[in-house]
Amino acid sequence: MQINDYPNLLMVSKLIEPIDILTKNINEIRKHLRSDLEVLFIHGAFVLAVSRIEVMLSDVLRYYLICFPQKLSTDFKFDKEEFLENQFTFLETAVDKYLYNLFYKPLGDYLDKFLQHLSIEWNDFQDSLGNSLQAIKNNRNSLLHTGKANRTDNDGQIDYDYVVQSIDEILNFEEELKKRIAEKYKEYTKINANKRLWQYMFKSPVMHYDWYWHYDESKDHIFGLKHSEYEDGLASSEKMLLELWRSHFNGSSIESFNMKHLDGTNRAKAMFFMSIAGTFSFE
Repeated sequence: MQINDYPNLLMVSKLIEPIDILTKNINEIRKHLRSDLEVLFIHGAFVLAVSRIEVMLSDVLRYYLICFPQKLSTDFKFDKEEFLENQFTFLETAVDKYLYNLFYKPLGDYLDKFLQHLSIEWNDFQDSLGNSLQAIKNNRNSLLHTGKANRTDNDGQIDYDYVVQSIDEILNFEEELKKRIAEKYKEYTKINANKRLWQYMFKSPVMHYDWYWHYDESKDHIFGLKHSEYEDGLASSEKMLLELWRSHFNGSSIESFNMKHLDGTNRAKAMFFMSIAGTFSFE
């Protein structure tokens, strides 16, 4: 199969989840930050807050590139050991290699590439937040590598007031980033991802998604299965794939599933399904 034959299963809720986690973590840091703390703890809070940005960006971009592997712009080579150890996770390994190389770029370059991959328009980003975030990272690096509390952007100190100001900048950044991503990818709901996977798995005209599932679009929730009037007339391969799907929805048992009973096309569909089922949201 060609790469475009596979369904895109991106869900905007999972794409912005690392941003929500960052918001929670940063607010927790902010809640415990006080001016009377020892300077070591204030510096520790600053280092932790900045590091969380990098983790968040990496997590968002990793999930995105796994869903949009065609946006990987680099050719990857695997040696024999990597092939034998990662033959079932080549895509994840390739994305991790790409992110590892990207991680060591200046934050401004990293963010430019991040926004470019996600096709996020943010024309005034560098002037509005980018330069400030880069300065914050530079100060974090200086503190880690030299142990000095002098800021690289001016003659000030990395003190309580500066750390609070930096945390506010980080919160502003993640709020604006989440808003832009959520708007850009609002059509990538859980229900639509399930429908795209369903359309890939089932081509029969009697396998319409709405005939087999109860869902609530306002809550983006699939809450029950249906039994279609056409179900008894399904081909044996369709029945097997349907049972496979239902077993991952509600844990129902599979009466009879044998890969040998599937032709090449349906075997490929079953293998793709199993490759994503561990992390895919069916409800």
